[in-house]
Amino acid sequence: MGIRPLPAGAEDGQHGAGELPVGLGDAPAVCVTMRKAEPDRFERAALRWLARFCVERRDVTLAEVQSAAWAFENITDEPAALETLQRLCAR
Repeated sequence: MGIRPLPAGAEDGQHGAGELPVGLGDAPAVCVTMRKAEPDRFERAALRWLARFCVERRDVTLAEVQSAAWAFENITDEPAALETLQRLCAR
């Protein structure tokens, strides 16, 4: 499963992962863009994604939340980070 193109309006990093009408699986790509364009807003966007992940995946485990948090911490320099988020979204 690859990353889908960003939705319109996301390329400039002006919106957080919780502010765009994107699916849970698309939000990490928005966060990557934000981390590069506006790093000071990245952490809040990642936290919003984690909260959304917990709400939408009612059976989520603490281990999965920890994996997702690790992935966001390492999303720009660790290829396995984005793969981890994709795997979590696909289940």
